[in-house]
Amino acid sequence: MKRPGALLAGAALGAAVAVIAYALERVVERTVFLEPNPAMLIWADHDPFAWRAAIAIYLGGAAAFGGHALAAQSPAAAARALTALTAVALVAIVVQGALLP
Repeated sequence: MKRPGALLAGAALGAAVAVIAYALERVVERTVFLEPNPAMLIWADHDPFAWRAAIAIYLGGAAAFGGHALAAQSPAAAARALTALTAVALVAIVVQGALLP
């Protein structure tokens, strides 16, 4: 695969991984760590959404490098991985949004 195609495939794989990472982080946060009552809080030291988003973007960026390497070596494997990861990302974000908003 030519360089621009491999870069785009890597970015697409990274985006799919970022969505999956965000959904998994949210599920773990809702099931393991109970959130305090917002009415009782005056000031929070950190914003959980910002941390979830930052971690998901970080993991997606890391996966983009791996996706680029995969697309450069085997475009067919990258296409299969992209199809599978896109389907998993779709299911993960829908399930997370529906069950654990």
